[in-house]
Amino acid sequence: RDNPLQKNKNQPNHEEIQDEQVSAILSDDELRSILMDHKMQCLMQECSEGKRGLMYYLSHEEYGPKLRKLIDAGLLRLA
Repeated sequence: RDNPLQKNKNQPNHEEIQDEQVSAILSDDELRSILMDHKMQCLMQECSEGKRGLMYYLSHEEYGPKLRKLIDAGLLRLA
């Protein structure tokens, strides 16, 4: 009899799924460039600390499209 708590060997585990997601993100040159951009890192840190809202930057000519790309990829969420 199967133990319901035992992992199914045919199903990928959480780590495998996460590794696949990270690989997919890093294989996208535009996403990788956005994530590695120092200005974008500072901007995201600023938003996470509540100094300026993400909504402000979403309307910004330079940063808005980059932030939307991160949101579309599931890397940022609007609260």
